[in-house]
Amino acid sequence: MAGLRSDEAEVWIAAPDCQHGDKSRFAPTASGCLSLPASGCTTTVDSLARIRRSVSYMTQLVNDLLALAQVGNAPFERAEIDLSQLCEEIVANLRLASPERQVTVEVSPGLHCNVDASLMRAAMENLIGNAWKYSARVAHARIEIGTMAVDGREVFFVRDNGAGFDMTQAHRLFAPFERLHAPNEFDGTGVGLAAAQRIIERHGGHIWAEGATGHGATFFFTMP
Repeated sequence: MAGLRSDEAEVWIAAPDCQHGDKSRFAPTASGCLSLPASGCTTTVDSLARIRRSVSYMTQLVNDLLALAQVGNAPFERAEIDLSQLCEEIVANLRLASPERQVTVEVSPGLHCNVDASLMRAAMENLIGNAWKYSARVAHARIEIGTMAVDGREVFFVRDNGAGFDMTQAHRLFAPFERLHAPNEFDGTGVGLAAAQRIIERHGGHIWAEGATGHGATFFFTMP
């Protein structure tokens, strides 16, 4: 743990099941969060507000790190679930949390898969939540959730018409604590997609994404 400050080391110890790469990415992220430069803080009120924001972000970062660590160790029991209903529930919760948002969401009926229900809920919360967040600055936000046939296989997808991303940076999407957008554009810790990937892969599936800057993104995944 050389190079870690005491506050970072406490988090490192608290998440022993995280992969080493996750921890190495966490250290600089935490350092950036915990460093509070004096420049820009003209008053005590400014300083306190900056500290509160940093503490809030750090708390979320720690919670996300611990949740990521638990993905590989969580109980695992497959069962047939109604994925359409699950997605509708997640969307309803997002609408409750952001009643000011006007988002058109289309969930294909009859989506089913044989998965661990708790883990799948976590994966879909991350994928749909991601689409919800990155479509926030679009005048007519739209999210689609459904399936398509690719080479004879059923492929699930979550599509939005939001900020999108540069495909040359696609390899960074699922790396913990990697973010393709600046914090002042969209909030987040860069852990949600990493967790979704590990959940999909734990089921023996595969996840990938396609997008274009300013033209939305689509996340695809398969389930065996």
